[in-house]
Amino acid sequence: MKQIKIEPIDPLLFRDGKPFQHNASSVFPPAPSVFAGFIRSKILLDACSDGDLENAWESVKTEIGYKNEDYGKFRLKGVFISKSGNDISNYYVPAPLDLYKEKRGKNEETIMIISPENKPEFDFNANLPQGIKELPFSPKELKFPEQKKGFIALKALFEKYLIGEKPSTKNMKSEEEFVVIESRVGLAMDNVKNAAEKGKLYTAEFLRFKKDYGFSLLFDGINWQQKEGVYFLGGEKRHVRFWLDDFNLDNHLISAVSEKIKNRKKFKIVLLSPSYIGSLDILGDRVKKLFLDHGIKAELVSAAVKTENIGGFDFAKFEPKPMKKAFSAGSVFYYELKSGKAEDLVKLNFSAISDEEWQMGMGISVIGGW
Repeated sequence: MKQIKIEPIDPLLFRDGKPFQHNASSVFPPAPSVFAGFIRSKILLDACSDGDLENAWESVKTEIGYKNEDYGKFRLKGVFISKSGNDISNYYVPAPLDLYKEKRGKNEETIMIISPENKPEFDFNANLPQGIKELPFSPKELKFPEQKKGFIALKALFEKYLIGEKPSTKNMKSEEEFVVIESRVGLAMDNVKNAAEKGKLYTAEFLRFKKDYGFSLLFDGINWQQKEGVYFLGGEKRHVRFWLDDFNLDNHLISAVSEKIKNRKKFKIVLLSPSYIGSLDILGDRVKKLFLDHGIKAELVSAAVKTENIGGFDFAKFEPKPMKKAFSAGSVFYYELKSGKAEDLVKLNFSAISDEEWQMGMGISVIGGW
């Protein structure tokens, strides 16, 4: 699979979805649509040599679609925070929400994985989806449990977590280890008068990346020719350097996950990017289609999830996108495998399970055992 490596030249701005008044906050990492826009707009710009935008759209419609109405053959398959080089131990994704640690005490550095349990002594008089009878509980070893937030190395995710083994804190990083927030002051400009507007002082939070850190994008369906170059990313069109490279995930890591699922007949779907999914009980038409295509029958048992609101800016219409609720990256959905092969199930790694914008990288997921 091909990847585009991105290394920031300038501090970057990734706006959150809150209405802008006097402060523009950044989110990290940004939604996949930011990176899908990076790739699609670069292809469109390269096709727009004579300045005729409509003809440029028509010339690349098969490859990248048309505005936000169609996405063509383009597929964003993965977004990672990465360091220079191709060692997947230096590729990071949001930590799964079922990783917990001791809040205080001697075992603060020990990470545990919570699992669904059926506890008859608990009365689940809650608004749970029909069929869910188990909830994830922390192990008894944790007296003061709290969620282990941050980012986990892709290698540790496959080598440890997805086969049910506890990852080490050495394999995890916090946001502060990737970026530093820089608040900058600006004045709103009147584009007609080409002058600052009175009383329009604002601050914006930019992200300055630590040395050698940036992003890695996995993609499919397009013929990306440019081996390297400079382009812009995020708000205020800040510059980044990019180059084309290969991405390889060791087959033995996938095989170990498959063996775990085969033995236990249980698997989980872990989101690496936010996902628009209908509800917990049906998990969306996209999931059902992927299961059907791979001969999988499964029953949803439990989930460990968070939700967030995602907006953005539609450059095709030049207006803000409507806010939508999505399951956050790191959300985990637990299943029991009723029929089908584990070997076919793990082929769904890096598939997008979102009901909307899945071609743009929403709902990118990996498969693990539990």
